[in-house]
Amino acid sequence: MRLRSSMKAAVFGSRKSVVAQIGTWGEIGMKIKKMGMLCAMLSFLLLALAGCQTVGGVDITKALVSGADVKSSEGSASVTLELLGNGKPDSDNTAVLKYIELLKKVTINLKEIKTESPELLSAKGEIALSGGVTIPLSLTVGKDKLTVLFDGASKPYVLNLKEALPLDKLLPVELPLDSLGSNPSVMISKLMPFIAKSLPEPSVINVEKATETINNEAVSLNKVHFEVKGKEVAGLIKQFIGNILEDEAGLRELVKMVMNQSSAQGGFDFSGIAVEFIKPMLQDLQANIDTKLAETGFVNDKFSLKSDLFLDSDLYQRKANFELSMSLPELEKDGFTGLKVTGTMDKWNLNKPVTADVIDVSKGALEQTEDTKMAHFIKTLGEDSKLYGLLVKDLQVLKKEIVLQMSDDGKHVPDTLNPFIKEGNTMVPVRFVTERLDADVEWNNDTREVTITDIMTGKKVVLTIDSKSVQVNGQTLNEQQSPEVAPEIVEGSTYVPGAWLARLFDATTAWNNDTRQVTIKKD
Repeated sequence: MRLRSSMKAAVFGSRKSVVAQIGTWGEIGMKIKKMGMLCAMLSFLLLALAGCQTVGGVDITKALVSGADVKSSEGSASVTLELLGNGKPDSDNTAVLKYIELLKKVTINLKEIKTESPELLSAKGEIALSGGVTIPLSLTVGKDKLTVLFDGASKPYVLNLKEALPLDKLLPVELPLDSLGSNPSVMISKLMPFIAKSLPEPSVINVEKATETINNEAVSLNKVHFEVKGKEVAGLIKQFIGNILEDEAGLRELVKMVMNQSSAQGGFDFSGIAVEFIKPMLQDLQANIDTKLAETGFVNDKFSLKSDLFLDSDLYQRKANFELSMSLPELEKDGFTGLKVTGTMDKWNLNKPVTADVIDVSKGALEQTEDTKMAHFIKTLGEDSKLYGLLVKDLQVLKKEIVLQMSDDGKHVPDTLNPFIKEGNTMVPVRFVTERLDADVEWNNDTREVTITDIMTGKKVVLTIDSKSVQVNGQTLNEQQSPEVAPEIVEGSTYVPGAWLARLFDATTAWNNDTRQVTIKKD
């Protein structure tokens, strides 16, 4: 999608196919988020593919298994995502251009990582954006939740990891992963012994001695260097899947562990049935991996991963560096030629007592749900905080522009949310409009009331279906302030006069007779 110069939402067609042109900053952000998740998954896979039996006297497979035995540690890490190219989007919006400029290079620095157990760690650090903007933060990663407290926030933000990163949906085959839990460390520790013995060897891998400084201490290590190019990826994955399929006994044991059926089903072993169900899926994936990788758009000749793993005498990983480069077809039209992800991490105090600094949520937290909006998060920030200034003042994320398409005859179009004309008023869908103006909407079926609450200001508006009587913050509006047409329900959606609704929430409306569009703006 070509980047546009304004932030707007348009409604066309059926309720099931609402088109939302969410604006340049949203498009770029969603694409980068998508790429970032894919990068993280692919990076882990390719780091695992460094496995082989022995290189330069170092048993890499044993090292991978040993890494899963580390239950506690302290450490630090840094990851940088950098968009390559000049970046020339088709936009004259100052906020949009600044957003893109800020995201051209993003670095996450974590300096106090404390892993208390595979299911609990904490960290403190910052997010550094282009132009010298830094956002301090602290975080806690639990069994199934990520809790982040940004500098200047009144309460922490909580993300359900299982919902945000559903491993059963992200994997190329459908597997029952509930028994593994949502914590990646737990998953890796359970799966790694089986995975390690099935791993192929990349074409470039070598080992040499090295001395690295970790936590102000010089440590003698084995440096394992490997590289993977785009043209190798499909072959490595095919070989990996082939090795798994050949080890049917190992696959059966893995399925037993994942399904935990021997204890859950009165001792009856379902693993053999499950393996017969899984094998065709793996075979299909192996046969179609070239197509699946091509569909990602970035696993091609421009794809490259280089990594250095530093192992101590006990084959524990103490340090790692990596560089991942790829093309970005979705953003090439906007002047970006690719994405480079670089990172480094180190660990110390392995398997020693470590206490995580858990973020306190007893006094409240913002839990991410399907109804959580950016405004909910901004509401938790102090107006003098860096993050508030960045989001509200610089990026202007609270500015809104909604574009609604009307039919040629001004009548309601069945099975749509399009506006229509009634008694000279343009009637618009309440929930669709107000939610995009950063409000929460509730429906009371018993009283037939719609309650709209402005997230930022707290203004509460109560509408009653088929009544012009409206309450704002508990006070009933007079006749001059009330809508000219009473709220009504059309195909399950409440409609009210658009100009009146916009005024209630400090927005404006405009009509374009040529395009038959209603535009609602909020600054």
